[in-house]
Amino acid sequence: MRNLTTKISYSALILAFATPAIQVSTTANAQSFSCANAQIPSEMAICNNENLLIKDEKLAELFADALVKAGGNDKIQSISAQHSIWLKKRNDCRVDFECLEKIYDERLNNLGSTNQSARF
Repeated sequence: MRNLTTKISYSALILAFATPAIQVSTTANAQSFSCANAQIPSEMAICNNENLLIKDEKLAELFADALVKAGGNDKIQSISAQHSIWLKKRNDCRVDFECLEKIYDERLNNLGSTNQSARF
């Protein structure tokens, strides 16, 4: 029973930290935000570029995976803080597609490395 309680507690923590940092769309895709609600220039640019949409979906998947594998509140907070910093950098790109591509590639590489090291 304690193991179940622990799993539920970690799940609640993950949801608590993930929700502000990443809003998963309820549509068929798994973007980190809903294009229907896009209001800032960077999000509108992403929604109008298929390659960036694909990268955003992959990033949402890796970010969620990193939170699940974090294993503790401190690690979850660290991952969420890093993501918040990244979001600011992404949003600073505004509609500069080259900048957005670069920032997504960097974050995907970073999260991919983090997820790989967490598996071993």
